Amino acid sequence: MNAATLKRELVIRGLKIADMGYVGTGHFLTGFFLSRFIDNLLGPFDAELEKKKSTLHVMLEIIYLLWVNAVVLYVVKNLLELLPSPLDGIAGFEHARLKEIKSAPLLAFALLYYQTDLQDKLKAMYNRFATHPK
Repeated sequence: MNAATLKRELVIRGLKIADMGYVGTGHFLTGFFLSRFIDNLLGPFDAELEKKKSTLHVMLEIIYLLWVNAVVLYVVKNLLELLPSPLDGIAGFEHARLKEIKSAPLLAFALLYYQTDLQDKLKAMYNRFATHPK
């Protein structure tokens, strides 16, 4: 490998690392704001109301929320894949070839982790079956 090839390879790898940060940050922030939006749509969690519901009712609500999250995740991930990168084309770098734009672990993490209503429902369901409630 000659010096010019090595330099080009280092530049491409540096651009790839920077682009991964761009994609990851975009996915995380999108997931965070979507989780807040979903929480606002659902309204505040009411522990007393939750206790009055049957276990089946709570379970069905959790399944519904997970289903909604899966659909939102799928749609948003596909939309985010279409966003261009400011690094595309620099020194021959191709954003579309970046494998990380096809997967969305940070999007999924942020979407589920910051959704407090879903977490509260899961804790309430857990406490129904737990010998040591949290």
